[in-house]
Amino acid sequence: NQLSIIERAVAEFSPSVGTEDQITDITKLVDLDRREVYAVIQSLRSKGVPIVATRGKEGGIFVATNESERLQGLHP
Repeated sequence: NQLSIIERAVAEFSPSVGTEDQITDITKLVDLDRREVYAVIQSLRSKGVPIVATRGKEGGIFVATNESERLQGLHP
C-alpha cells in the first residue's frame, strides 16, 4: 500500500529505538496533536508497517527493523 505524506513523515520520525517523549517530538515535527499522531500510527499498523512500542525508561514507539525488535515490541 502507498502511504500518505503524513503517514510517511510519522514513520520516518519513528526511530529504530524508542525515546521517552517521542510522541510529543513527532507532534511538533508534523504539526499534529497527540490524538492525530496516534491515529496515523494506527493507520500505519493497519497497512502493515511494523510499528511497535515498549514501556519503561527507554520505551517508546519505533519501527521494528528485524524480528528481535518486533518481538520486543510485542512482549508488553
